[in-house]
Amino acid sequence: MSTETEILSEVESLKAKFGDTRALCREVCALLFFRYGITPTANKLYQYVRRGSMNVPTDEVGKFWGDLRQRARVDIQHPDLPDPIKAVAAEAIGTAHVGTLTVPTGELWFVNNIQTTIPASGGANIITANWYCSLWTDRVGALGYGQAFHLAAINFGAGGGAQLDEFSPPGPVWALTNKQVALRLPAGTVLTVVFTNTVAVAAGAVNCLFQVFGWLGKNLVA
Repeated sequence: MSTETEILSEVESLKAKFGDTRALCREVCALLFFRYGITPTANKLYQYVRRGSMNVPTDEVGKFWGDLRQRARVDIQHPDLPDPIKAVAAEAIGTAHVGTLTVPTGELWFVNNIQTTIPASGGANIITANWYCSLWTDRVGALGYGQAFHLAAINFGAGGGAQLDEFSPPGPVWALTNKQVALRLPAGTVLTVVFTNTVAVAAGAVNCLFQVFGWLGKNLVA
């Protein structure tokens, strides 16, 4: 069964449970984002719900993103590389944990790789993750963090895992054959990671990690 077929089947089940169009829209938003890692939009929501006018999906998508921002539990700012950002996920379904890492004033970062680690949950719950960069234009304009790096949220299932996003070799070797470009982050750039508990209430704390590795640039002209 394809993902689209699964979604359509889930939506039909929700339609049978929720007669109110607004309530149905909220449930479908949660289904798309938390279960399938799909960013809900008004058009996409209306495509699945097919009830009433476009005003209702537009309103409910806006409320969904507003609620998600309010449910964020963690806001961390750390000036150093490569120290990790930690977020704890041990709450109800849909709880989002947000960590931010800001490049300090006067610094320039060159990032080799970013590692997102989601340990095994020890239960039925599944933690998903994605990270965003404020330098990149968010074409959806959903959370206000900048564009997400991954099209769909990282999902290793209950067994957990580590996602390594590489931008250049770990050792910067300046040679003609080395053309890879590190991720350049000027002062004020914000990296945001969102860990979301998607399936069931977690039995205990799950320590997720967002680690940034690289080196600091140096001003050559005073």
